[in-house]
Amino acid sequence: MSINSKFNFNKNFVIPKNDIFPMKLLGLLFILSIFWGLNWPVMKLGIQEIPVLTFRGTACIFGAIGLFIIAKMGKVKISFPKNETKRLCAISFFNVFLWNILVTTGLSHLDSGKTAVVAYTMPLWVVFLSIFVLQEKLTNYRLLGLSLGATGIGLLISDDLVLDVENLTGTCLALAAAVSWAIGTVLMKRYPVSLGTTSFVAWQLLLGGLPIFGGALILEYTNPWTWSLLASMCLLYNTLVAMIFCHWAWYKIATNTAAGVAALSTLMIPIIGVFSGMIMLDETPGWREFCALSMVTLAIGSVLLPTLSTFFKSETKN
Repeated sequence: MSINSKFNFNKNFVIPKNDIFPMKLLGLLFILSIFWGLNWPVMKLGIQEIPVLTFRGTACIFGAIGLFIIAKMGKVKISFPKNETKRLCAISFFNVFLWNILVTTGLSHLDSGKTAVVAYTMPLWVVFLSIFVLQEKLTNYRLLGLSLGATGIGLLISDDLVLDVENLTGTCLALAAAVSWAIGTVLMKRYPVSLGTTSFVAWQLLLGGLPIFGGALILEYTNPWTWSLLASMCLLYNTLVAMIFCHWAWYKIATNTAAGVAALSTLMIPIIGVFSGMIMLDETPGWREFCALSMVTLAIGSVLLPTLSTFFKSETKN
């Protein structure tokens, strides 16, 4: 039995072919980058006191509940066709379940800034996978962004590969999380689900978060009444901002742009993650971190250049 017949996937899907990032979504991308970037040191602070599975499982479940309430209040459709159940479960497995377990465990071994940068190699994997799965073209802009991003990441982790077993463990986990997120992103574009953004995110958080939360109940014991105010606030931020708003914003962007463009446009997030880690956690990035961030910044520019070029051309005509 073929994969398409097993999952009842629709072959008639539409693939955006251009490299233009929608101008109307640039503001949302900017806010998303700040909030998700700040979440890296926030998570680092939270899991120092709250066990990993409990922290992320709780955020996923309550994030899902919040989004379902928002969808219900907005009279947004929550139900989806039964024949799309398997694809929704597959997307949730990679986007939520594997991603959250791998990246949060990796964060326990690495500085928050470095974890953010390694985890955001996701765009490199999306661009690669989208060529084969989505038939998206490897344009000059994407190739440039891919090359710059890969160079920056390689520079960042080169030291850990030979000098630090602890950091290498965290790096491998964060890298695996990036691949998982990339697979989920490509699956989401290749096999869309008939849901609006709010309901789509809610179902993913619920389906991916339930096994994490269940694992926390079985494997971890923690008394919420013993958590400090700081740890509780970190969990609250993770739930309300990172899970509800940021996930909604990301899927809004991802479903309205080509997979490679959407993925590469998120490369501002690790920059925010590194500098917020310096401020909030007194982390001290070295020259490798700053060189890597420079490469990532240039990679962002290569992705947004077609958008800005089109915008200025239209302004000149007007």
